[in-house]
Amino acid sequence: MIRMRKCSVSRRCDVRNIALVAVVGVGAVALLGGGCGPKASLGDRAVIERAQNLNAALQPTVMSGNAKLSTYVQQVGARLVAAAGELHKERFGPQSHFREPADWMFAGSVKFHLLDSPVANAFTTGGEHVYVCAGLLQRCKNEDELASALSHVFAHVYLRHVQATVGTGQVDAAPGIVVRRFVAERYARPLEDEADEVGLRTFVRAGWDPSRFADYYVRVAGNEQRASAMRQRVAKLPPSTQDLYQPPISDDARFALRKQEAQKLAGRRRTSPSEEARPEVLVNAFPNCLGPEDLPEQKLAQGELLRPAFADEAGSFDKGPIRRPRQ
Repeated sequence: MIRMRKCSVSRRCDVRNIALVAVVGVGAVALLGGGCGPKASLGDRAVIERAQNLNAALQPTVMSGNAKLSTYVQQVGARLVAAAGELHKERFGPQSHFREPADWMFAGSVKFHLLDSPVANAFTTGGEHVYVCAGLLQRCKNEDELASALSHVFAHVYLRHVQATVGTGQVDAAPGIVVRRFVAERYARPLEDEADEVGLRTFVRAGWDPSRFADYYVRVAGNEQRASAMRQRVAKLPPSTQDLYQPPISDDARFALRKQEAQKLAGRRRTSPSEEARPEVLVNAFPNCLGPEDLPEQKLAQGELLRPAFADEAGSFDKGPIRRPRQ
């Protein structure tokens, strides 16, 4: 297990690290590459900080009314992260992935959040935050399906797909501008295939049943080709992978109870049309990487995201607020 290094009283972080932060302009999170905490490249630090800023905007949608439910989602995610850390030590994945330090991914700082959204989706903003919508939890029949979806999403973190697709800039941009960037760029099909492969290996190493890995994708309309490719990957796994099996955190009966608990919390927080941030629109607008195309709720939110009310937000790459005539 990779541990975060602590600064002793007699050996505090050098003030030159603070000066470095000012020079590169990526904020205090740049200290991750200094004397304190796990190492991260400048590009990773920028993405981590941008994700942290966006997480603050999405917080109103987090389902926090049930501590056991929140803990459960985090436990599933942490089990996947630990498995990915083992694969990383074995240098699994494209060699380009190992050109930059990845300690920050496995230092216990990645948070998995359950969001109050009816959309069957899960996504990451590329840093230390992974999100699963309540709509996806309700559609999963068991923990294996939930873990399968989250393993795919964390694979995007592991492979730095956000850095490659959305880029490392716009750290201080307004939330609406950042999410529009995710909608406009989205992952190319080869990256989704790569995340499926790494997600499968992470899922198996974490101990869930390989035969259930593709089950969720089989039920998604129009996803037949992808589900078939997943099943072919599963069929090629060596017999020794069966030895990695561990019982789920929640068996099928307990998982059904988790879904009921989430259903009771759904819809408790609603924003008014006058709110500038409209966090539920930001959440619903994120592209769907678990299916062949965005769902109707996502397309509706993406259209809302492009309305002038969101365009009024100024970001770090804007010269000033955009003032467009309202329709």
